[in-house]
Order: sequence, then structure tokens, then C-alpha cells
Amino acid sequence: MASEEEERNSVYRNLARGSFWAVLMRWLVRVIGAASVVVLARVLTPQDFGIVAMATLVSGYLLRFSELSAGLLLIREPSPSKEDQNTAWTISVLQGLVVGSGLVILSPLAADYFSEPRLVAVMCVLAVSPIVGGFESIGPILVRKELDFAKDFRFNVYKRVGGVAVTIALALLLRDYWALVLGQIGASALGLVFSFAIHPYRPGFSLAGARKYLRFAASTIPIGIATYTTDRIAVLVGGRFGTPADLGRMTVAGEIATMATEEIAYPIERALFPSMAKLANAPQELARVFAHTLGVIVFLSMPIGFGLAAVARDFVGVLLGPNWTDAVWMFQIFAIYGVIKTISRTVTRNIMLVSGRERLYAMAVWIEVAITMAVVSAGGLVYGMDGVVLGALVAAVLNLPLMIRVTMQSVPVSLSAMAKVVWRPVLAAIVMHSVVRVVHSDAISAPWLRLVLDIGTGIVTYGAAVTLSWWASGRPDGVERALVTLVRARLARSRPEEP
Repeated sequence: MASEEEERNSVYRNLARGSFWAVLMRWLVRVIGAASVVVLARVLTPQDFGIVAMATLVSGYLLRFSELSAGLLLIREPSPSKEDQNTAWTISVLQGLVVGSGLVILSPLAADYFSEPRLVAVMCVLAVSPIVGGFESIGPILVRKELDFAKDFRFNVYKRVGGVAVTIALALLLRDYWALVLGQIGASALGLVFSFAIHPYRPGFSLAGARKYLRFAASTIPIGIATYTTDRIAVLVGGRFGTPADLGRMTVAGEIATMATEEIAYPIERALFPSMAKLANAPQELARVFAHTLGVIVFLSMPIGFGLAAVARDFVGVLLGPNWTDAVWMFQIFAIYGVIKTISRTVTRNIMLVSGRERLYAMAVWIEVAITMAVVSAGGLVYGMDGVVLGALVAAVLNLPLMIRVTMQSVPVSLSAMAKVVWRPVLAAIVMHSVVRVVHSDAISAPWLRLVLDIGTGIVTYGAAVTLSWWASGRPDGVERALVTLVRARLARSRPEEP
């Protein structure tokens, strides 16, 4: 019979295997996206990014209001019929038409709210993107359900690479915000083509199974709207207190600063959701897997977020160029914000969905919206755009205890169990941040060299700090023990066999 330690290590191995393709896909997609932002930031201006951020805010809301979560329900269904699949595709088509039409209808109101008349034309053209994307096959969803992450990887990477190539080419040609708008349309068109190539499913119009989707949507739509609102409140409020250039700086700083930490959690959650769904009726096992997953995500995200905050000035200067110097302090704030949001989402989203607690989760997220809106708005009224950015961080800190509380109501995991897997990486990340800031030397003239040295210092410091804290606490079970076991196993296999 396997020991308890072997079972724990098995969880980590299964987590690694199940997440490999999803992590690789998501990171490659985001690296490509980050590279495109770096290129585009040197071709376009913060104002260009700000105008498009206003338009995509509206399209994002329309998408959430019409989102019936058809793909998520297909994954949850044990054996979806052809009728279920066709209904999901038809819903996607209708959703695209609703979003596209809504963009055209709301364009004058958005232009008036943001005091930006160019938004009318931008939103009317952007409306083509969701309409085209709505006809995308549900083949990629079926690929995920079948746990064929290699195909899922190819689909998302091909779509992203194609979209980035189109956008950069347009930026070099047009040199204004229209490149970002037309690039989104190009990415939707490529996604449509690739979706039919990745899976043999061929759609047909049907609404025969729409009732179950509507029932499911009654609980998931409020969650989607609330989650999106929480994430975009800074843009929503900031658009009233700052210029398009200010909004562009905040949007790009926030996207890049939070990208790495988000990409630690999202692919792991994405790969684990089908497996967690199978443990819905085994709460103790679900709690154990959740605690291990939380430990892995915190272990990886803390050094990235705190490290980026420590090297923000050189990082922004090297990647984005001199036009973005005013975004450095925003980048620092959003780097820490990203860590807190990643942990907050980890402790709630998947657990609440697989345990059937969508209504409780929706209530918690709407409370999160109210707190965030109040804090961010107050910050904007008092300090303008600076207050908006700081308010987002303060609100994230205030909302974290709420998310921990609702998680504990849905799965039998204690606060102490969560604390045991997170305190060491949190402490090590704080030590790392302090050391990097202290040893940083402006005497080195080359920003890229300072950046490389600071990153190296951070890696060594975090590794040493987390290892020492693990040894000092008696080498408990956790990510550190799993890594040690993995390294020992690799070394044992690499040794030559004795004759």
C-alpha cells in the first residue's frame, strides 16, 4: 500500500503531467503576446492603446452579458450528445451577433462617457470581430474535454501567432490605433479557420438543448460580469479621470505586470478543471488537491510578482522604451496586485464551480465588485489616475479574506492548511525583493545589464530563502519536498548501473 508521502508526490506528478501542455501553450501564447506589445509599444503611442482599451472594455461587457458558458457545460457533461454540441455552437453564433450589434448601438454612448469621439468609428469596425469569432467551431472545446492538450496547444498558438503577425504588419503600415482594431478582426478570422481544422466536428444550427444552457447561465453570467467588472474597474473609472494616454499607460503596465503571475495559475487551473470535476463527490480528496495546487501556484507566482516590482524601472525601460517612463510606478503596483489576484482567484473559482456553489461564488464576486468600485472611485476622486491605480491594489488586499472565507465554506480545507503551504514562499519573496533593491547599482550604465544582474540576484535569493525556511520548519510536505524528491529521482536514473 502506498505511503501518504508517495500519494502526495503522486498528486504533484499528476499535476505536472496534466498541466504540461496547457502551461506550455499558455506561456508561449502570452510570450508571443508580450513580444507583440513590446514591438507595438515602440511603434504606437500610449494614446493609441488607450483608445482601443476603451472600445474593448465595452465589448468585454457585452460578451459577459451574453455568455452562456456553453463550453464549460460541455466539459462538465459526462457524455454530451450531438444535439448538445450543435446547441453550444448555435449559442456561440448568436452571442457573436449580439456582441457585434451591441458595439454598434452603444458606440455613441461610449464616446460620450469617455469624451472620445473617435470611439464611434472604432467600435463600429471592431464589431466585425465578435461576429466572425462567433462562428468558430466548438472543436477546440471538445479537444479540451478529450484531454488532448497537444491539439489545444497547436490551435491556440497558431491563432495567436497569426493574429500577432497581422497586427504588427498593420502597425508598421498604419502607425495608429487602427492597427490594433483590424488586428483583432484578423485574429478572429484565423481562429475561425483553425477551429475547423483542429477537430472533425462539423456544426449544425440547433437550439434543442438550449434549456440546460440557460439554467447553467443563470448562475454563471452574474459571475462572469462581476469578475470582468472587478478586473476592469480601473479602466472603467480611470477613463473618467485621465486622458487616453494615461489610460494607455495604465492598461499596458497592468497587462505586462500581471501577465506572468496570471499565466502561472490559469493553465494549471485549466488543465485541472476536468480532473477536479471528477472529485466533486470526494470532498476530502478535492481539498487535498486544492491545497497542493494552491501551494504550487503561490510558490511560483510570489517571486515573479515581487521580483518584477523590484526591477520595474529597468524592465519597462528596456522592453517598452522611453515613451513609457511614466508607467514605471504603475507597473510596480500592478506587479503586486497580480500576485494577490492570482491567489484570490485560485482559492475560489474552480472549487466553487466543481462543487456546484455557483450562487455563493456569484454573491462573493459581487461583494468584491462593490468593494473594488468604492475604493477605486474614492481613489480617483481624491488623487485622479494615481488614486485609481493605488485603489486597485488596496481593494485586492481587502477582498482576499472574503474569497478565502467562501472557499472554506465549499471545501473542507482549513485556514491553517492553506497557511502551511503559502507562508514560506511569501516570506522568501519579501526577502528577495528587499535584497534586490539593496544590491541594485545605478553605477552600471547599461540598463539591460542591471536588469540581468538583478534578476540573477533575485533567483538566487529566493531559492536560498525558501530552502532555508523549509529546512528550518522541519522539511514539511509541500512543493519543496516534491522538488527534492524529483531531483533525487532524476539523479538516481542518471547514475550508471553497477556491473
